Amino acid sequence: MKKFLLYVAIILLLTAGMAAAADESWIEFGGDYQLRYDNLVGEVVDHTEYASNEPVRAHKVWNDAIFTNRYGINIKANPVEDVSFKLRLQMYKIWGHQTSMPIHGMYFGSPGMLLPTMDQAMGRVPGGGEVWADQAYMSWSNIFGYPVWFSIGRKPSSGGAPGNVKLNLEKTGSAGVPGNLIDSAFDGYTLGWAPDIEALPGFFMKYCQGKGADGGYNTGYYNNPDGSSVYGKYASGHNPSWFEYDRDTDFAGLMTTWTTSPEFHVETLIMGAWNIMGAPSDGMNFKYLNWPNDVSMGNAKWWGMTIMGRPIDNLNIFGSIGQTFWEPSEKDEAFGFGMVWFRDHVARARHSGTGWYMGGRYDIPSTGTKIGLEYNGGTKYWMPFVPTSNDIWGNKLATRGNVYEIYIIQELDDKPVAKRGKAFFRVGYQYYSFKYNAPLNWLEVPRRITDLSVNDTHGEGDVFFVPLKTAKDLYMIFDVLF
Repeated sequence: MKKFLLYVAIILLLTAGMAAAADESWIEFGGDYQLRYDNLVGEVVDHTEYASNEPVRAHKVWNDAIFTNRYGINIKANPVEDVSFKLRLQMYKIWGHQTSMPIHGMYFGSPGMLLPTMDQAMGRVPGGGEVWADQAYMSWSNIFGYPVWFSIGRKPSSGGAPGNVKLNLEKTGSAGVPGNLIDSAFDGYTLGWAPDIEALPGFFMKYCQGKGADGGYNTGYYNNPDGSSVYGKYASGHNPSWFEYDRDTDFAGLMTTWTTSPEFHVETLIMGAWNIMGAPSDGMNFKYLNWPNDVSMGNAKWWGMTIMGRPIDNLNIFGSIGQTFWEPSEKDEAFGFGMVWFRDHVARARHSGTGWYMGGRYDIPSTGTKIGLEYNGGTKYWMPFVPTSNDIWGNKLATRGNVYEIYIIQELDDKPVAKRGKAFFRVGYQYYSFKYNAPLNWLEVPRRITDLSVNDTHGEGDVFFVPLKTAKDLYMIFDVLF
């Protein structure tokens, strides 16, 4: 039924657009198509699997050829002055499948990309032929004549700078977010301010807040250590921490673009997440278990900075740095483990991690060729909120270790017809070297790859997901924008 209603909405919007052909100023249509091929090879290390507590010997995993199609439709409408609405519908399909099992069958990364795929990644992780609302939001600008704007809905918080350099796209304007910390759909609102400061051209600041998961209904019951339960929030003799209720996961952040131009751009982000869900927002099916999201794993804070620019003609360079700060919850009803503890074997404690990302791209205008190099890395407790990505192994920016990438872009030498008209090929190679397991995973303690073994000393298994030592991806992409 949802698919049917979505298709009806698309047809109505397209019909409205054609009816408005005589006056196209209030509505715009565009889109893109991507064909992608990946050749994947990974090395799994010795480990003890958590759910079964069974030893698993080191071995290789590979997929010689995985093909995907991604389609996007963009619609922008301006119903009244200073008010706009933007919609992006997206489908991201694996050839020959209506599920994401080819990349989930032996999963190496985020629990949020297991089945069901978490809300923040819908339509941006390869799967079936469903069309998802990737973005749908309203913006009100120039409020009461002041340089202030407000927007609300499913916001554009993926593909941000500096990742646009490799994607061969222009940097997103005031709607974008730093890609080294966030690559995710976002349900929430933004309040922005863009004063005209002569010394800081392009300066703007915006506060964003939204919900990562809705905890649902509360029961009003205490859970006692002995297994019994008592109704009533203020029942005497009961520790409030035992009170059973489902907390919402909330996100908030302050982003500032200090100055922006093709030659020099500086942006920062400070953000936090409270009551991080004990599983992805719609639950998680893994190892024949259905894990709910109704327990808080704790809080997290992030900060990051990106500097990018063009020091000489045709050379784009960038550098980003960020940190994650983890504050574990004292509650352990969910699984008895979390980002910074594992039952009684690792003490609950605050930890921090650091990630970095740098690279550049040199353009040859005469041939339409662009050559890029990138490097990123992260420490033991580094984890940006980046569940969406074109990286089939999982977003490389969450790696606790090092990733190296080289690519070549070749644009077609054809005159654009559409407003965003562009077509190009990209061929690249990624090499991941992991120092710690569980990238993009907030449900388990990161463990040094060299410490994992088939002789688990805890008797409960070392790791949830398959730990990789190295991973390689040779990819080829054809993009068409219109």
